[in-house]
Amino acid sequence: MSDTFKKEIAQIWAKNELVVIDDILPLNVIDSMRYWALTTEYDPEQKYAGGYRTVDFGNNQKTNKKFPIPELKWVSEYLLKLPICKNLKFSRGWFFIHQNECRGVGPHADPASININIWVTPNHCVKDKGKNGLIVWDTKHPEDWTWDQYNRQPEEITELLQQEGAKERRIDYKYNRATCFNSAFFHSTDHVSMLPQHHQKRINFTFMYIDKNKNDEDYT
Repeated sequence: MSDTFKKEIAQIWAKNELVVIDDILPLNVIDSMRYWALTTEYDPEQKYAGGYRTVDFGNNQKTNKKFPIPELKWVSEYLLKLPICKNLKFSRGWFFIHQNECRGVGPHADPASININIWVTPNHCVKDKGKNGLIVWDTKHPEDWTWDQYNRQPEEITELLQQEGAKERRIDYKYNRATCFNSAFFHSTDHVSMLPQHHQKRINFTFMYIDKNKNDEDYT
């Protein structure tokens, strides 16, 4: 990462607490992540109304999860070179694999400092180019809300967003694009519409970073 690139990223972040970075990772790393997501088994008991499944990874004490492939550990450390991750540490991560046509993840916020979302499915797998992206509202969850309120209560969240006159910031889907934003911002999948067949499913990886002087328990 060049000094000029880092300076530009820092300036955008200072203004919006949201920045989009294209071609974030080497292609061989992206391909390994995608292959692992397409072939790994997930908990068959997971049932999400949005039409997606998740598998988490990491090396923190709270979840006791390890990195299943070396590329994930490399990415978790590589992203720390971004100026927005100064004084932060990797906390936890997930991949989300969606049904080819579905709603996706509904509006919620997360218990961390920064989320970095990376799409790993090639652009030619997209069916509807007006979908598959990410919506990040310009509104953060109230400080007195519990995790359950800002992460698991879509009706309460939607009511708050309407009351606050929250504005949607839409990020279009693009292969190897990273969307980095303050974890307290409400965000959701902008619906999913991919071409049929398993290998064309929309897959995103989320890497979550927290204050390096705090424990994971402080973010729940």
